[in-house]
Amino acid sequence: MTTRKQVSDTLLARLQATGAFVLTMTGKRNRDPESIPTNQTPACFVVKHSETNRRPSSSLPNIRTLHLRIVIYTDAGGDENIVPSDAIDALLEHVDAVLAPDDPVSGRCTLGKLVHSAMIQGDTVHAPGDVTGKGLAIIPVEVIMP
Repeated sequence: MTTRKQVSDTLLARLQATGAFVLTMTGKRNRDPESIPTNQTPACFVVKHSETNRRPSSSLPNIRTLHLRIVIYTDAGGDENIVPSDAIDALLEHVDAVLAPDDPVSGRCTLGKLVHSAMIQGDTVHAPGDVTGKGLAIIPVEVIMP
């Protein structure tokens, strides 16, 4: 049986493996963006937002859906030549790659057959950091457990 911790740990490890994030700041516990020094960004966090349990009938097992958030912070500092939203867009490409289908038969991302499916589901929040240079993206991820 797959655990919630296995799911979030696997997703986090795959995000770390992209090399796009400063590893010392990658974790499952979200942080105040003001507490993250510029040299420790981009930072990425996987946090559980909520979960839904549904049992379609008494003869079928429970279907658990985890509602995770991938939170990304960037900080361009005072460099006026860096556009924070461009950095966020590049990081979102890495997130897309991590959640790309890994099961050619079903066309789903299964996190290496750990879950039924993991996908971006819903609106991604962007705070491009036009004024301060500090950017943010919050990506909603829906994970359906086996």
